[in-house]
Amino acid sequence: MNILRASVFRKIARTEAILFVVMLPFPVAAAVVRSRFSLFSVFLLPGAALATTLRMLLMITLANQLAEAAAASQHFYHAKNWCLMQCVTEAIALMLSIIMTVLNNTEGEASRANLLLTSLYPVYLFILQLFNYLAKRHLLRGFGEVWQLCGGDAAQNRQFRQTHILLVISCILFTLLIAVISLKPAAQPAGWILTGTAILVLLVQLRIAWHAHKTALLLTELSE
Repeated sequence: MNILRASVFRKIARTEAILFVVMLPFPVAAAVVRSRFSLFSVFLLPGAALATTLRMLLMITLANQLAEAAAASQHFYHAKNWCLMQCVTEAIALMLSIIMTVLNNTEGEASRANLLLTSLYPVYLFILQLFNYLAKRHLLRGFGEVWQLCGGDAAQNRQFRQTHILLVISCILFTLLIAVISLKPAAQPAGWILTGTAILVLLVQLRIAWHAHKTALLLTELSE
């Protein structure tokens, strides 16, 4: 059982919980984007850049922790790789956003910059959500393997499946809604749909943090 170290899973649970806290303003930001983005963009955009940077740092921390947990399941190793791919994607997007902001302030370049940004954003969003799904899917499967090694738990396996279903729904809905908003601003969906999707994304993150916490508790009990 030395490959199943409770301390590693406690660190994973702590990082996932901090990620949940960082994502808490997400539903509010979604409501702002839906209602009066132009009035609040001066605050929203710097805040989004700061949150993205903090999230990338947390994802790198999580990747290191998953590398430690990979001895228990290869799924944690795969989850680590997809987490790093998310970080690379978000870093590239952050740099592009800065470049586009500079171009927007340059006479004659604004329209071309906006066109390029609008066309690239749905592609970036799709790739990011794909990496996010794959990372969380392998993470859930890794937790499932740990529980199987510890004797299995049918109720917990059902919880993993429910989280996976919510993950699929949240990734699809979020990608579709943001793509509609970016490509057709005049055809924005109802505010409650966008905010509800953002809350669903938060729920998935909270459930994953809870799965990590329960796994750490299980391994702590077995080691005593």
